[in-house]
Amino acid sequence: MSLGIEIKITRLRQQLKSKDLAERLGITRAYMSEIENDKAPGLTLDLFVRICEALDVTPNHLLQYPKQPDTRPQSTVRHIRSS
Repeated sequence: MSLGIEIKITRLRQQLKSKDLAERLGITRAYMSEIENDKAPGLTLDLFVRICEALDVTPNHLLQYPKQPDTRPQSTVRHIRSS
């Protein structure tokens, strides 16, 4: 899932309204909507950290992506791991 979707899902699980999160962050509701819909131009690292703090989650929580299965031949995987 995208970062914006992860933020929205986390916010909804905490039963937090978009406008309330926007107020905590000091941004407009419109910009909060852009973030959650992956349309925000240039989300800064500072704002990302503030979002994590406001939602009381780690950056890793919001950046989780499903791990893709390793399709490389096992000999290649063993070689890389032993390096």
